[in-house]
Amino acid sequence: MDWNHFQNQVCSLDLEADDHGEIFAIGAVYQDKQFQQQSPFNIRQVLHELDVFAKDAGYLLGHNILL
Repeated sequence: MDWNHFQNQVCSLDLEADDHGEIFAIGAVYQDKQFQQQSPFNIRQVLHELDVFAKDAGYLLGHNILL
């Protein structure tokens, strides 16, 4: 797989959380699309929207992600 093919398959994600672990901002980029949400928001709804946004991505590249 070459770099251009790989890059086209990656959704880059950044989560921002406070000292209590509460997410207050989410940003993602996939191909030519951007996803941005900042609190206040319903976290379940926003995570569902993010899932829909990134559904076609082959890879998730993230910052501040714990599994």
